[in-house]
Amino acid sequence: MLNEAKANRTEVALVLVDIDHFKKVNDTHGHIAGDQILKVAAELLRSNIRQENPVYRLGGEEFLILMNHLSRDPNKKMDSSEFHVAIYQVMERIRKSFATRELAAGTIQVPVTLSCGITFYAPTMNKSLDELMTEADQALYASKRNGRNLISVWPYI
Repeated sequence: MLNEAKANRTEVALVLVDIDHFKKVNDTHGHIAGDQILKVAAELLRSNIRQENPVYRLGGEEFLILMNHLSRDPNKKMDSSEFHVAIYQVMERIRKSFATRELAAGTIQVPVTLSCGITFYAPTMNKSLDELMTEADQALYASKRNGRNLISVWPYI
């Protein structure tokens, strides 16, 4: 996706998503229920992101989402600020969606919130995927430090 963005001169957003206090879910309800909650959370993330934008589970309760430009009209390219706002709005909608419901694992209902960290790749940048992951990770941890159930954007942390 980064190579495609460079070739097409478009941006890509890297979003790290972490389920807040997930250890408590496993400790309270067991690992089987925790695994079910992870599957429900992954499906909810996936269903709220366009099909061409991949959602990966990095491990534990952390996910990576890669998003390219979000214009519904493929002939219209957003400028950088429009793209950044659109990505933030999508992630805010998802964050609120999680915060206002409980996820089911069998008969168990578990409240779940998300902390998110966002960074952007532009074709004019000379950054590696590792550098971008570090930026998104630092933004994610800013969300956690500032109370969780938040979205932080690199470098505004």
